[in-house]
Amino acid sequence: MLIGLTAAAGSVAVSVLTTRAPGMNMRRVPLFSWSALVQALGLVVALPVLAGTTVLLWVDHTYSRATFGGNLGVGQWIGFAFTQPATFLYAVPVAGLVLDAAATATRRRPAMRGLGLIGIGLMSTGFIAGVAQVDAPLPRNIVDENFGDAVKDILPWAVLNLLPLLGGVVVLGALGAILRNRPRVFAPMVFGVFALLMLLAGVAGNVVDQIGDAQLGGTVFEEGAWVYVCYATVLAVMGGVVYWGPKLWGRTIDAKKAIPLALLGMLGTVLASLPYYVAGFAKQPGGVTQFDYDGPQDLWNALVGAGHALVALTVLAFVGLAITSFRSGPLAGDDPFDGQTLEWATTSPAPAENFVEVHAIASAEPLLDLKPSRDGAGGTA
Repeated sequence: MLIGLTAAAGSVAVSVLTTRAPGMNMRRVPLFSWSALVQALGLVVALPVLAGTTVLLWVDHTYSRATFGGNLGVGQWIGFAFTQPATFLYAVPVAGLVLDAAATATRRRPAMRGLGLIGIGLMSTGFIAGVAQVDAPLPRNIVDENFGDAVKDILPWAVLNLLPLLGGVVVLGALGAILRNRPRVFAPMVFGVFALLMLLAGVAGNVVDQIGDAQLGGTVFEEGAWVYVCYATVLAVMGGVVYWGPKLWGRTIDAKKAIPLALLGMLGTVLASLPYYVAGFAKQPGGVTQFDYDGPQDLWNALVGAGHALVALTVLAFVGLAITSFRSGPLAGDDPFDGQTLEWATTSPAPAENFVEVHAIASAEPLLDLKPSRDGAGGTA
């Protein structure tokens, strides 16, 4: 499976790098395509490390069980790939989706587009944790260390944990610049905004979790951050289906039905994650079922359970809505959302060859170049 995922990531990266239309340099690549490229390159580097570690664990588990701890050692040795900050790499396309969808919602060229490219790149630095197999926590009592030792501890912590947060803040700034153009209510953008906010909550929580003096190690605080990241990705996937589904299947999903599901999914994500932040500070241990601590522990865990149930309900309802809509919903047309990028220049669903002839582009928003200007929306840039 890991070999297949690595090959798939390599295919995505090669596709973005080699199948661009004439005139589409890397500065003009759609923001979602850029996020897919960044993620794919990170996965191509990180997944082989996980695969190699898995092979070593299999050999040890099959034979001696002496080097890596047998059954108990499996989670300890491959956990680096499934915990923060390595998981941030898996969620990088969240940023590409929300920026692309927000630009479409405004019908204007996205302001500060370069800032979005930079932010997406910074968010992907979590891949280093997957390659180096570390999370670089900040040790306790660092203020008592001498300057040289403090720098050696702070630098890796900052690179692995602060840079993804900085990237998320930069993406949020780029999103704010786009939204100044008064966007219309647009279901994919709603999913994307909620997904980005949930992702930032998880990234910020990880920064706190990795500070030794916070004393959150071994508590459910880390699980709260992990759930934020995972469910942010789930929200983004649903937003992506609403956005590009019409191009794939030729029919649209009703925004009035999709947006309430985005709200429900966001509420479920908060309920499934935030109480564990509180319980983490109350020292509820992670990975155990028998525990006792001061405070309303039953309340926090009941809220978390309710949050997971709401997210599950959201996903099931969305799957039902998507199946119904793509079977019998309104016909999409070539450009149902007044898009800006090349996929909206062909029919829905797109034919096997996509275009009769390859378009040459002159900007990052080639369809806006062909449409009447809306206060600067048209023309090249």
